[in-house]
Amino acid sequence: MKKKSKWVVALAAAILAGGAGGYYALLGSSIEVSAVPAAYGTIEKLITETGSVEARNSVVVSSKIQGQLSSLDVAEGDAVTEGQRIAAYQADSGAADIGSMRAQISGLQVQLNQANEMAAKNKRLYDEGAVSFEEYNQATVEAKQIQSQIAAINYTIAGLSEAGGSKGVIAPISGTVTSVLVNEGEIVAPGTAMIEITDAEDAYIKVNLISEDADEIAQDCQVRVFSENEKLIDENATVGKIFVKAQDVMSDLGISQKRVPVEVVLSVEKNLRLGSNVNVEIVADKRENVLTVPENAVFEINRQQYVFTIEDGKAKLTRVQTGLEGEKYIEVVSGLAEGDLVITSPAKEIEDGKAVNTHLPRSLL
Repeated sequence: MKKKSKWVVALAAAILAGGAGGYYALLGSSIEVSAVPAAYGTIEKLITETGSVEARNSVVVSSKIQGQLSSLDVAEGDAVTEGQRIAAYQADSGAADIGSMRAQISGLQVQLNQANEMAAKNKRLYDEGAVSFEEYNQATVEAKQIQSQIAAINYTIAGLSEAGGSKGVIAPISGTVTSVLVNEGEIVAPGTAMIEITDAEDAYIKVNLISEDADEIAQDCQVRVFSENEKLIDENATVGKIFVKAQDVMSDLGISQKRVPVEVVLSVEKNLRLGSNVNVEIVADKRENVLTVPENAVFEINRQQYVFTIEDGKAKLTRVQTGLEGEKYIEVVSGLAEGDLVITSPAKEIEDGKAVNTHLPRSLL
């Protein structure tokens, strides 16, 4: 009696674990399978990529004159305001350049006087019908061109005088000094890059997507931003600008690829280090309250989608129509009902009508 009792208990446990398939398992003719029920949930199609923290407003201040730097008033990391002096030259810096430009203006002024006289003369001749309009107009245009050259040189002189004077080198924007490229006492030439200023408060994430992925997203798509160690930084960032033209970008493997730049806008101000890398998940599509199954439950036969369901302890080949494919789950549009058991990662030995011994996730037991 004891042996019979133990056998009945074992049979009951097998039936509870896998339905009628448990009975076949005891007989040694069933296949062990894992299964989960089709359930309603949310499907997200994600595009993952690495991006970098960039500043939208960054300016490199260059020298306008040739001269020696008498002082550098800022260091890397300092906050500056627009109009603040950030460097100064020796008092005589730029004097030679200014003198040369003033001499150039004197020569141009002589040419301008001659051009004005010719224009006035041609105006009288044109009124009398002695010259054509083209001849009269040519003299007028030459005079205006010389005037423009003089104005441009005067503007440069004013800038040189300001840079070499008490005002020194002025910050064009407010922000943080992110790089100092010269040293105090150094002699710099015109155009030498000296100090970089960045408005870090206007930071964004720059991502380069392959063209196929860029075509899947739209402005305002939700984006999740993670640090390189997978710490969530911002769950509600959004896609800002998607550039129209793809650019050549070198991959980590040294291969040139066509990539589309995309700007990701943070939802809240974050203290992110400029130039650092972050990981992003762009939600290209999202559907809520739809019937889902694990992606490893679905397979293809003759371009049709199928799953193996379990009925009366046996595998049943079931055709389904799928919708959105997520990272781990797939939307099922038709062919299944909520609660239908589907076999995950079905083995090659499984076929329609085959007895199976079902293992459910612990959360369902």
